[in-house]
Amino acid sequence: MTTNDERVAQLARALRDHGSARRYFHDYVGYNYRMDGFQGAVLRVKLNHLAEWTAKRQEFSALYRKLLNGAKVELPQDDPRDESVYHLFVVYVENRDAVRAALEKRGVQSAVHYPMPLHLQQACASLGYKRGSFPNAEHACDRVMSLPLFPEMKAEQVEYAAKSLAEIVGRK
Repeated sequence: MTTNDERVAQLARALRDHGSARRYFHDYVGYNYRMDGFQGAVLRVKLNHLAEWTAKRQEFSALYRKLLNGAKVELPQDDPRDESVYHLFVVYVENRDAVRAALEKRGVQSAVHYPMPLHLQQACASLGYKRGSFPNAEHACDRVMSLPLFPEMKAEQVEYAAKSLAEIVGRK
């Protein structure tokens, strides 16, 4: 009975987090049921700062774009009709893992939020797609990384991260 209970508990934990038992790798089609009343109360207070925080993210994203212009980095392409709040500042680089390691040595953290395209997730295995089915998505997932971006950053931190990345990847 204990084994069954543990399997049920593991499944329940995965299903509440988008079907993911391991971050960004989805074994099931799941849901997002993680906000409780306390989190809702905190969010209500934080919403008062949303416009200010969005403006800072946009300011820092513009600075990243300026400083990375001409570097061997593919920058996000925004539709000019839309306004991005830049939850993340995502770039695409060749040899991503080596670039991330070099950034880490300089004290710049980065992240890979989506290392595997949806069609290769276990949760979508029944659809029958294989590696090569969506080469653009696969290529993007192999190269994607997020640079530090949060409203409390200082412009000097953005400058350091951008200049470090540009030095590591080189110029076009």
